[in-house]
Amino acid sequence: MIASSVGFTAVLTHVGRRVPVLAVARSLPAGAVVRAEDLREVRLGVDGPAEYVVRAADEDVVVGKTAVVPLVAGALLTPQEVGNRAGYPPTGKAQVSFAVEPGGLPAGLGAGQRVAVFPGAPSAGPAEQPGDGAKDSSGAGLVGTVTDVMAPDHDSAASVVTVLVDTAAVGRAARMDKPHVVVLSPAGREVP
Repeated sequence: MIASSVGFTAVLTHVGRRVPVLAVARSLPAGAVVRAEDLREVRLGVDGPAEYVVRAADEDVVVGKTAVVPLVAGALLTPQEVGNRAGYPPTGKAQVSFAVEPGGLPAGLGAGQRVAVFPGAPSAGPAEQPGDGAKDSSGAGLVGTVTDVMAPDHDSAASVVTVLVDTAAVGRAARMDKPHVVVLSPAGREVP
């Protein structure tokens, strides 16, 4: 009974230990340089968080590094989310910016959200002929992660949304006319 009591006390002491780690104080787009004011200390009650989160004592290791993914305010910072500028965008990915006209952007869209970008109504130019080697991609959407959203200066101007997409989709993205953005589930794997 004494051994059980001592063991239980040791477990409670271990579980109750809080480790100071770093959280993101304000959202940052991918590619931004992390500064000390972008981070805040929080206490985490788990064992061995060093491989999953950044300890507060290691703040000097991440300050000055580049966010390799969008960092969302309130989220714990992980070592994989920061790196050298040369490592961004990651291999096989490219950043593409879309000018999205009013009405084509979901309210509250922000960095870190998984989205699909679809072309709007086709422009009134000459139609491509079937034999010209072009593939019809009029309804094809692109899936990616928002890295930045720039609001327009006035109500009638376009918003600029920057999305991290597969490199293979860059040509399609560049030809997309009047894009519309749809927010997808962050955990889903569906491809529209």
